[in-house]
Amino acid sequence: MTKEEKKQARLEKKQARLEKKLDKKEKIYQEKYGVSYRKLVKKSDKKESKQNKKLLNSLLRSEKKIIIICSCCMVLLSIISFVPAYLFQRYNTYLTLGSWDDAIKLIFIYIAIGLVMELSEIAIYFFLRRASGRIVRNIRNKMNEKILNAKYESFKLLNTGEVLNKIQSNLSQYIDYWIKVILKYCAIIDCLGMIIYSTIISPFIASILLGFGLARWIFNIIYENKVTKLVRKRENAISDKIAGVNNESVRGMQDVKLLNVKNIVLEKLYKYNEYKINAAYDSNNKTTITQLINNLIVLTRNLVFFSMVAIFLRDNMVTLGTVMMFFSYRGSFENLFWYLSTLKNQKVIRDVAGDRLCEILDDSKFPVEVFGDKTIKNIKGKIEFKNVSFAYSDQKDKKGNIVLDKVSFVVEPNKCVGIVGESGAGKTTIINLIPRLYDCDSGKVLLDNKDVKTLNEETLRGAVSVVSQNPYIFNISFAENLRIVKKDATDEELIDIAKKVNLDSVILAREEGLETKLGEGGLQLSGGQRQRLAIARALLRDSKVLIFDEATSALDNENQREIQEVISKLQADHTVIIIAHRLSTIVGCDKLIFINGGKVIAEGTHSELMKNCKEYNDLYKIENKME
Repeated sequence: MTKEEKKQARLEKKQARLEKKLDKKEKIYQEKYGVSYRKLVKKSDKKESKQNKKLLNSLLRSEKKIIIICSCCMVLLSIISFVPAYLFQRYNTYLTLGSWDDAIKLIFIYIAIGLVMELSEIAIYFFLRRASGRIVRNIRNKMNEKILNAKYESFKLLNTGEVLNKIQSNLSQYIDYWIKVILKYCAIIDCLGMIIYSTIISPFIASILLGFGLARWIFNIIYENKVTKLVRKRENAISDKIAGVNNESVRGMQDVKLLNVKNIVLEKLYKYNEYKINAAYDSNNKTTITQLINNLIVLTRNLVFFSMVAIFLRDNMVTLGTVMMFFSYRGSFENLFWYLSTLKNQKVIRDVAGDRLCEILDDSKFPVEVFGDKTIKNIKGKIEFKNVSFAYSDQKDKKGNIVLDKVSFVVEPNKCVGIVGESGAGKTTIINLIPRLYDCDSGKVLLDNKDVKTLNEETLRGAVSVVSQNPYIFNISFAENLRIVKKDATDEELIDIAKKVNLDSVILAREEGLETKLGEGGLQLSGGQRQRLAIARALLRDSKVLIFDEATSALDNENQREIQEVISKLQADHTVIIIAHRLSTIVGCDKLIFINGGKVIAEGTHSELMKNCKEYNDLYKIENKME
């Protein structure tokens, strides 16, 4: 073998050993903590880290002045921190010499200066805490705005608990440790001032204390800070899983009970809680080792310090005042290196929390919706699809199978159009493209002959109301659920709208009437009542285009007929689009569009499709036989 081949062979063996080690760690972490070790130890992109720091620094800009002023004041206090040490040394010297009057005067000066410094620190912390509170508010507002303005597709594979964990826990961590880092820098300056002064008085004693402080610092750098980032990332990953399951179990409480899967959900939570305690045990083990070794270093330092001080006093190498000063302020030598090591630790915690915040705040990772600037003054409600193709993206932003393939059709204003087809044909996708929950990959979706991508948000979303099969009901009252679309609606208007969808009797039967709280996701209502409330909300909004996506699926036949009558009356002033699996509910539409395999197979009235479209004819006959 040549020299290069041998070198390559050694590298391959080394890589194989590393891979084997990683595989072993991966297996342990998956079994013990339920998270990926490879993902936790993956090195962050330097360019990405710089972008994150730039973004986070921009969020602190609003409080920049107060932060700079407070930091400068703290630095100033830190610089003059040796003054109390000097006064304390002189005080002890006066006591040993019997100069009682000078000692009393000096102790008053010492107390006065100490009091001023303490009050100054309290004032600085007061203003810093107020500034941090405002920063938290501003960042939380920005994150809330970002989430509500983000593209709908960003949430498709997202863990809701993870998002909430970032907004709450990671935001608090970032701000808390951001302040701690500032305080640590000031504390380091404080210690340096004291150490410089002490070294001038007695270089030998100072070197002893510095030596042990350095040893402790080296240990913490090598051991503790090495594992801090890994431990913090692991805790965040496990917390995300727990938050996600808790969130889903609360939001899906009804289905959890009806499906009798409570034990399965509990089993998952028990497993994640076990991961959590395993991680806590591991973290506790590392903390205990750190404390033991640190305490051992401190005990050894005290033994050497007191032994050397005794020798120096015996040989008259130092005064008792100097010894007392070193004894009282010896913590500065230890704290300097302790602050240096914990500074690194806290910066790691801050940066990990900050990086997680940036996952939401960074537009490249969590893109926002972009609307056009065009408006339509008098919306007529014409909807047109021109050669529209679309495929959903997976978690890695790769396009999957085509859902819509060059779909074209027109819905004329003030007409009722039904979109029909078997499950998975692409009906709901068509509905999602109209208000731009998703954007088509090619072709155009038009509203009154204007590309929906060119319209501003108010025009597009204001013109279209969608009532889905599983509408979301907010955890507020009947009235608030309706007024969310029309703030100034009177109680009489709300009751009138409720009557149109047969919901008035449900409202008036409750003791609190319109002010009845509906619970998380509308748990106080039946499925049919939730759908009726959603329809009432759409009617109150009075959008020009009304879309019903299986909106009457949870209603009985009588209520369904009544809602259909309401919908048919809306045609005079609205464009109505209906998606329904039960073809009998849409046979009276002005036009039906039959979708199969992502393509428009046929268009026409019910009778026309029965004559000209075999697939529709077969589907209708199968349905009638089942009924």
